[in-house]
Amino acid sequence: MDDQWKSQLRAGVDGPRLWSLRKRTVAKTARDFIAVGIAMSRSDDLDDETSDAIYAVSLLLGIAGEVAAAAGRLLSEGEHYAGPALVRQIVEIEYLTWTFKEGHRSASKWLRSSHEERRKVFLPSQLRKTWIELGLLLFPAVHMPAWIYPLAFAQHEDFGYAAGLIGALAAGFQL
Repeated sequence: MDDQWKSQLRAGVDGPRLWSLRKRTVAKTARDFIAVGIAMSRSDDLDDETSDAIYAVSLLLGIAGEVAAAAGRLLSEGEHYAGPALVRQIVEIEYLTWTFKEGHRSASKWLRSSHEERRKVFLPSQLRKTWIELGLLLFPAVHMPAWIYPLAFAQHEDFGYAAGLIGALAAGFQL
């Protein structure tokens, strides 16, 4: 690693005081995602389509919270390969929810989709293609490896090139 780049990275990361703050912040954010997801999942008196969409997003919030908590722990403990892999899962969830928000995919259809339908319509490469076509994807080269399922976990396709993301993703924690 280039000494100047390493020095700038260390300066941006700061010291133990900020490491601790970042660790507490990610833990609180993760808990809040989970709490909001649980609260949303209790919505009722809505039509089926809206109820399914709200439930789908509540699942994604719960997944994001669990993954954020694990990523924060891994990164703060020096796991600079596994931590960024989980951060990418959060990016994947963000792209999926962003796609729902912008009306390019349906949250309720995602929730009720079969494995094959998810592969054809909701695969990360399909989501990236949509955003690239619309000119809205800022980092099309960042690989999003996992498929998001309407379950409390995501199954990985592969881990891609996580080591190349260390500088950007692990810098917020510690070296």
